Amino acid sequence: MKSTFLASLVVFALPLTVHAGDEHHYKQHAAHEHGTAQLNLVQEQQTLMLELTLSNMDVLGFEHAPSNQEQAQAIEKAGSVLADVEHLLTFNPAAVCTVTSAQAQRKALEHHEDDHEDGHEDEHEHEHDEGMHKESTHSEFQAQYAFNCQQPEQLKTITVQFFDVFPSLEKIQVQMVTDKGQGADQLTAQHSHIELP
Repeated sequence: MKSTFLASLVVFALPLTVHAGDEHHYKQHAAHEHGTAQLNLVQEQQTLMLELTLSNMDVLGFEHAPSNQEQAQAIEKAGSVLADVEHLLTFNPAAVCTVTSAQAQRKALEHHEDDHEDGHEDEHEHEHDEGMHKESTHSEFQAQYAFNCQQPEQLKTITVQFFDVFPSLEKIQVQMVTDKGQGADQLTAQHSHIELP
């Protein structure tokens, strides 16, 4: 059953309106827009799974690999904060949802703009490209949450506290698939609850 959920998450990681030709562009750019996070939600019977992706800039204030102990500790702390899902998501009580798993990890994104068709550029140009690649490296945090809801038919709203925890976060794009249908929403600090289909 878990593989079915994960497959659904992959399908709904892209907006419902994205055309096939725009898919690569969306994955590489829109999903990593500073100030914007992506939240995918799948509910089937009593099982609810969510996957959150957000920029390291919004979580940490930097995106490069840690260059000192302080930054390494900041990454570790951010992972702990994101994994503490009971302080980040609130369900309407009638659904009786309890967390079954929560994890978060930092991921570096692949870049293809540095790829060269041949290896004959001069040394200075190569060094410049390496420097630019290092400066433009993007990374993100990804968190996965799973819940058991004893009364899934009563699951109506989910309130998020991500805007309180990460002040630079401006919006969260939500894609959802539930037993009752599909939906999409955009959350902000002023509109921080998901209305399920």
